[in-house]
Amino acid sequence: MTRKEQKEARKTQIIEAALDLFVERGYYGTKTSQISKRAGISEGLLFHYFPTKEILLEELVDIGLEGMRMPMQIRAENGLDFFIGLQKCCFCMWRKIPL
Repeated sequence: MTRKEQKEARKTQIIEAALDLFVERGYYGTKTSQISKRAGISEGLLFHYFPTKEILLEELVDIGLEGMRMPMQIRAENGLDFFIGLQKCCFCMWRKIPL
C-alpha cells in the first residue's frame, strides 16, 4: 500500500468512526477522544487529519451531499432504515465499492 493509500484509508477510518458515534450519541454528545479511540488512533493524529470536530462534520455532510447527487435506490420502511441505507450508499459511492 502506498503512502497516499494509507492516508486515505486512515481518513476513511476516522470518518466511519465519527459517523457511527454521531448516530449513536449525537454530534454534541460525541467527544473527539471517543472518535480517536473508536478509530484506533491517537487524538493528535485525529487533529492532524481534521483540526476540529466541526471540520469532520463538514466532511460527512459533503459526502452525504455528493451521494444525493448520484442516482440511487433505497428501500426503507421508516426514516431510520432510510438513513442507514443512505449512509451505506454514500460510503459505497465514496469508496467506489459496488453495493
